[in-house]
Amino acid sequence: MEASAKRLDFLPIIGRALRQLDVAALVDEIVPMDPRSRVSAGECVEALIVAILLGRHTLYRIDELLAPHDLELAFGWKGSCAQFHDDRLARADDTFAAGPTKIQAAALVRAVKVHDLGSRPSTSTPSSVSVYGEHAASVPPLDPEDERAVPHVTRGHSKDYRGDLKQIVYGLAVACDGGVAVLGRVSSGNRSDPQETRWLMGRLAEVLPDPRGTTVVGDAKLFSGETLLLAQKHGFHILTMMPRGVGLWGEAFTAFRAALARDESLTRLKVVYPKVFLEDGSAVDDLEAEPEREWNGRSCDLTYRWKDESTGVEQEFPIRALVVESTSCASRRR
Repeated sequence: MEASAKRLDFLPIIGRALRQLDVAALVDEIVPMDPRSRVSAGECVEALIVAILLGRHTLYRIDELLAPHDLELAFGWKGSCAQFHDDRLARADDTFAAGPTKIQAAALVRAVKVHDLGSRPSTSTPSSVSVYGEHAASVPPLDPEDERAVPHVTRGHSKDYRGDLKQIVYGLAVACDGGVAVLGRVSSGNRSDPQETRWLMGRLAEVLPDPRGTTVVGDAKLFSGETLLLAQKHGFHILTMMPRGVGLWGEAFTAFRAALARDESLTRLKVVYPKVFLEDGSAVDDLEAEPEREWNGRSCDLTYRWKDESTGVEQEFPIRALVVESTSCASRRR
C-alpha cells in the first residue's frame, strides 16, 4: 500500500464555518442541479470561497490549487478536486440566473441565527473602483434596478478623483456586530450614491424579518427627499450630514445660535486631553490640563418638507439635527 500526504493548513477552520452556515445546501436549494454534473452549484461556490481564502481570485486552475489539500477531511467532499475544473466552474454561473439576492438573503438569515448577529445592519455609502482600458463591449443594462443587471463599465463620479478612467460602483450593507457583510452588489459606473443606497435599502427591506430600526449611514448625498421617503416607508433610520444648501441647515444653525444667546449649556460629545507618562512608561490622560480638542453640540427637532414631483404631494419628515461646535472647526475658520 502506498502512503500519500495531503495538506490541511487552515482549511478545517474554513470547513467548520462553511458547515455552520450550510453554504452548499443553501445554494443547492435555490439552484437546481444539472443531472450531468458530478458536483453541485453549492459545492462550486464553496470551492470558490476556499480558493479566494487561499489567495486565488480567478475562475481558472482552481482544481490545481485544491489538489495538494485533503478536501475530504477538511470539508467532507467525496469527489475529486479535478471535478472543479474551469468548465464546471464557468457553468456555475446559473447561481446568477437564479438570483443573487435570494442566495444572499438565505445566507444572511442563517448567519444571523448561527452567530447571533445584530439583525439590524447599517449600509455604507457606495464606493467606486476605477479600471483601465476601453471596455468597448460593455453596454448599459436595460433595467439598472434589476438585481441581475450586468454592470456597465463607464465614467461616473470617481471617488478616487480619476475622472479620466471608467469605473464600476459597489455598495455594501454590513451587520452592526463586527461589520460582517450581509448584502451588496456591483453596479454600473454612472450610478449615483443615492440610487445605489435606495437599491440596498429596498433589498434589505425584502430580506430582513423586520427592517424597522435599521440605520442607514452615509455622507451628505444621502440627504434627499426620495431617500427619506423610502426610509419612512420601511421604518429605517438615516444618519447623515445635512447639506449646506438645504434650507433646514440654516434653521438648525439659527436654533443653535439662539440657544447660545440664552446661555444654554451644550452637551460635551467628545474630549481629548494631553497625555502624561507614568514611571512604568504607560500613558494616561491628564484630566486637569486644558483639553487639546473637544466637541460640543446641541440637537433640535425640525421638520423637512419636500414635494414629490411624481405625485405632486408635499411630504413632511421629522428631523433631529445635531449642530456641533469643535476646536477643529474653529481652527479651520481661523
